[in-house]
Amino acid sequence: MAPKLSVSLPKIEITFSGITVERKCNGALHGRIRIRQNYIDWLPAGHQKMYRLKWDEFAAYAEDRNRKKRQRMTFVKAKARFA
Repeated sequence: MAPKLSVSLPKIEITFSGITVERKCNGALHGRIRIRQNYIDWLPAGHQKMYRLKWDEFAAYAEDRNRKKRQRMTFVKAKARFA
């Protein structure tokens, strides 16, 4: 069974404590994300250490990851042309 994540929230104001989203697949917890005013916290399943990013750090990480993914895709396409 494929993992599913569906969230439908009315417009809300996030307080200091934030909101928590759990990600499960076949009933098994994969991790939790807590969205707060100033931070995003990630707690992988089975871990006690929480990873915290400020919003600007999260944005930089996501943009960098997307940039690297596009570079890999370009490399794979170019490699396929010469095969």
